[in-house]
Amino acid sequence: MFKGRAVVQVPNLKPTVPAISGLVPPRVGQGNASRIAFGGAKALPIPLIPSADPSPDLVYGFATLSVTGRLGEREIVQRLGWTPGTRIHMSEHAGLILVTADLRGVFQVSGQGFLLLPAVARRWCQLTPGDRVLLVGDLSGGWLVIHPPASLTTMTAAAHARVWGGGDDR
Repeated sequence: MFKGRAVVQVPNLKPTVPAISGLVPPRVGQGNASRIAFGGAKALPIPLIPSADPSPDLVYGFATLSVTGRLGEREIVQRLGWTPGTRIHMSEHAGLILVTADLRGVFQVSGQGFLLLPAVARRWCQLTPGDRVLLVGDLSGGWLVIHPPASLTTMTAAAHARVWGGGDDR
């Protein structure tokens, strides 16, 4: 029977493979012009986003359309000064829905302050329950534009083609 502890001496071994370098490549250059070196790989172009001066009068939001046509976004409606019962007019323009306050308007803001899109307005743009729409309100003009998903696809198609296609038309 073995009593006590066994002591095994391990000789000082040297690694047989080189050490793995850091996962982050070293920086090349100075200051803001520094880039990360990737073994001669060409740096990818950085897209330039046109700088548009955002108008303080424009407000944006997204809303989901319910089965009854209710748009689940009240903040823009409130910021436009539209209170429950405000008469509104809706019209279709190039696949978008324009909403304005109008004393002779057929529709009105709901008692809870929501916009209700009637079936006819939903048919204009083939909107179905669950669709998400972009809302753009102009506080000084007093109007709201509802952008259905199809219009967002159309508006962003050219930009997406440039990004995905790698075109450099800056």
